[in-house]
Amino acid sequence: MNSNLVKKVIAPLTAIVIGVIFICVSVSNIKKISAYPQTEAVISRVDVEYNAADEQDDITVYVTYTVDGKSYESELSQSSSAMKEGDKLTVSYNPDKPAEVIASSKTMSRVFLAIGCVVGVVGLGLLAKNLLIPFIAARKAG
Repeated sequence: MNSNLVKKVIAPLTAIVIGVIFICVSVSNIKKISAYPQTEAVISRVDVEYNAADEQDDITVYVTYTVDGKSYESELSQSSSAMKEGDKLTVSYNPDKPAEVIASSKTMSRVFLAIGCVVGVVGLGLLAKNLLIPFIAARKAG
């Protein structure tokens, strides 16, 4: 494949797609946090597994919480290395499927939203610089 094509088109389009994915996931999480009921949870388990492919730890956090008198243990969809067993936090759960739970903090979702916006705008800017500006200049010259 032509390296010029990759640099001018494929890389910016990839950045745009990644940005859109980050934005969609973030907006979905923020909507869930706002719409789902909340309850207090305790981190019951933190699994740390070294991932040799990307040379970093994969962290999986499990929380226990109670909904309508029934106890649940579920994997937390958003976690960080700062989370420790026994920590308390507020979670939002799906009222139709209480085993589905997400951390109620909108901070991580907002960070991912900001990253998605920046990456998407950079991709759009690069695409415009690489394709639109030369096209407009060629039309003015011709």
